[in-house]
Amino acid sequence: MSRLCYSWCAPLLVLAWGLSAANLAQAGLVQLNPIDADSIKPHLNVNYNSKSYVYSYYRNDPIQKHVGYLKFDLSTIPAGSTFNSLSLKLYTQLNIVTPGQVANIHRVAVDSWSSTTQDPYPGTDELLGADQSIVGSFSPFTWTLDPNAWNYQVDLTDGYLSLGITSPGYFNWFALDGLNFAQYPLLTINYTEPPLDIPGDANGDDIVDGADYTVWADHYLQTTTLGASVGDFSGNGLVDGGDYTIWADNYSPALLAASAVPEPSSWVLALVGLFAGFGARHRLRR
Repeated sequence: MSRLCYSWCAPLLVLAWGLSAANLAQAGLVQLNPIDADSIKPHLNVNYNSKSYVYSYYRNDPIQKHVGYLKFDLSTIPAGSTFNSLSLKLYTQLNIVTPGQVANIHRVAVDSWSSTTQDPYPGTDELLGADQSIVGSFSPFTWTLDPNAWNYQVDLTDGYLSLGITSPGYFNWFALDGLNFAQYPLLTINYTEPPLDIPGDANGDDIVDGADYTVWADHYLQTTTLGASVGDFSGNGLVDGGDYTIWADNYSPALLAASAVPEPSSWVLALVGLFAGFGARHRLRR
């Protein structure tokens, strides 16, 4: 089987656009301040709102158990994305601890709590991150949160992530109405967007390029039930010229949209079509 056509076509197209598949990155990074921050005393369901800090500590008496809560808006992250890494940075305002005490970060399944209402105590759920110890006031501490510790797709769907801070020591953490914006709580999420469903994308890399043409050419005139993965972009069960048209119409659509690159000149498309026809006739003669 000759590879004359697709050995020439893909380089020509890449040169015509002057673009590379590496320019298409479906990854993202967001840094979020909380949209709500407070501390709640569980026994009395008391919210300590309108403070410059949230605080957390635990005593044997449940009345003395406080959890610091933070709520983040995830609406800028597409549903179905994959979390690659997360970190939470908090600045201590005041702490009274003994060596070795830790502050833990939990996910909170209930997002209905608020710093301005007496909502029922939301509790804490999965442990996402722990620090070996916290010492010193007015210092930043960063937790690495485990994205595998909970089903974060639930939070991406409803658009909110609530976190709870628990500790045996007594900690104050700067909140949104703190004195210094630089000391606000900061959640950093590195994520990858879900795969795109792009017509003409045979190999599922979210870009329509020469590699997808190669798949089409290798299966030209074959009947199949495997759909786009073998070049049958129309889904009619036959890899044919109609599928080539779909590929050509969608060649590098994301790259073109992102870079505002003009459409390829007619001579490039004509040359690609010529080589495609030559390759197809060569196969039929064999």
